[in-house]
Amino acid sequence: MLCCCSGGRVDDADGDEHLGSKILAKDGRENGTQAGERRYSADSDVFFDAEEDFYIDGAGGKDPVTAPARLSVGSVASVATTVSSGPPPRPGEKTKETLALEKIRAAFAEYDLPDQTYCRYLRARHWDVNKATPLIQNYLDWRAEMKPESIKWTDIAEEFETGKVFRLGLMDFKKRHVVILRPGMQNTKNHIQQMKQLVYTMESAIAMKPKESRDRMEVAPVRTPAYEQLIVLLDFTGYTLRNAPPFKTSLETLKILQDYYCERLGEALLLNPPGVFRFLWKLIRPFIDKRTLKKINFLPRNFKECDLLKERFELNELDASLGGTGNLPFDFKKYGELMMGEDAERERAMAGKAAPEPQGRQ
Repeated sequence: MLCCCSGGRVDDADGDEHLGSKILAKDGRENGTQAGERRYSADSDVFFDAEEDFYIDGAGGKDPVTAPARLSVGSVASVATTVSSGPPPRPGEKTKETLALEKIRAAFAEYDLPDQTYCRYLRARHWDVNKATPLIQNYLDWRAEMKPESIKWTDIAEEFETGKVFRLGLMDFKKRHVVILRPGMQNTKNHIQQMKQLVYTMESAIAMKPKESRDRMEVAPVRTPAYEQLIVLLDFTGYTLRNAPPFKTSLETLKILQDYYCERLGEALLLNPPGVFRFLWKLIRPFIDKRTLKKINFLPRNFKECDLLKERFELNELDASLGGTGNLPFDFKKYGELMMGEDAERERAMAGKAAPEPQGRQ
């Protein structure tokens, strides 16, 4: 579970490392917890926690939602130990994760996907091959229909005019590339084009990462390496019910991120979500799986004063609107030139793959 601005580090029952919280009160003081305790939104003058609902500050006081009982670090560690995968394998034996990888690799041998891809989908279903199999098949069917590699800047340029979705050229300290979502900057009503924009941006961010090897893994890594993942910043500046994306669009966005880019999301930081977002959150929260929910951080109104962004980024590389100290606003023209250059490079690479082998090559 993740809360506002980060402090201590805790491991959850899935074995995924995540952060406790350190929340700034309205007067700028830190609302600390006692040693060994994690923070929940009930302890905060601001808000909130992704696995609960959140609090709305107002003249009439707060509208609370019951928070769970506070857990100590020791109790969380105890739970994690209890639900671990059992004793380690004996020398020469394969881990359950490696066995699952081998089964899923054989099931999809005709597609020859990288083992890293198989592992991300297996992790999303706790290494259950029966549950991961339809997830991978749906992913393959979706790519065949959507054809992400064929989407070009010129097809969807209008969607980018306000900078509502784009990727940055930087990484955080964990080597995760950065995607920006600004739902308050909505400028169109074409659902299909909006989804293409999201997919195009995800593909662009992932393309910045090292190419995944086709070599077979001898041992399946239990956790997704941070460098395979992305960090998403959702900036709610200007967000109102009038310009909010339709519920259908929000659900489809969630489905794409959860089901078709499994385990690509390392963390999502929601910057200054307004009170009206509460209603959408209540509707969409039941559709968010627990692994994704644990990766969501809500940041308060004074998020620029929090430690969390400092712990993630070189602030001079992040625009002031996103909590950084840089003067790096979104530039539609420059970004379009960059994307068209990437499109041309991708087309050349695809043409090279499609070209026949030269005669006489050995």
